[in-house]
Amino acid sequence: MKSPQGVHGKTGSASKSLLSKAIRRCYHVPVAALSTTHGGGAFPETHWSVLCDLGGNAAERKRSLETFALRYWKPICLYLRQALRVDREASKDLTQGFFSWLVGTPVLERYEPDRGSFRSYLKGVLRNYVRNQRTKERAKKRGGD
Repeated sequence: MKSPQGVHGKTGSASKSLLSKAIRRCYHVPVAALSTTHGGGAFPETHWSVLCDLGGNAAERKRSLETFALRYWKPICLYLRQALRVDREASKDLTQGFFSWLVGTPVLERYEPDRGSFRSYLKGVLRNYVRNQRTKERAKKRGGD
């Protein structure tokens, strides 16, 4: 499986590297914390304070997204590999793209606890994201935008 498109429709390691650097620079996420080569694959316990702060001011949102990324990066990457049968490199690319997409959308703020667990909601959002990325990839192969 080919990896998804990078920033602005570019593909390849250069665009992936730029996006990775931009994410780490914006959110001060240490590279070691984003490693997927060592354990830590279980979805963590939901910390409601982190989710509540997503709706706050810009500083609270940034801090909450950083905490969220540190806690969920490995579990999401491993979920992609195990449940959705994505290879290692593609799972890293999809995870990075997923977090970049989350930064620009209010999807986490839309979670409603009375409709189900946060873990189920997050997995559903992730499956939809992957399906959309695969649809875009197939359309590009056919010559679409």
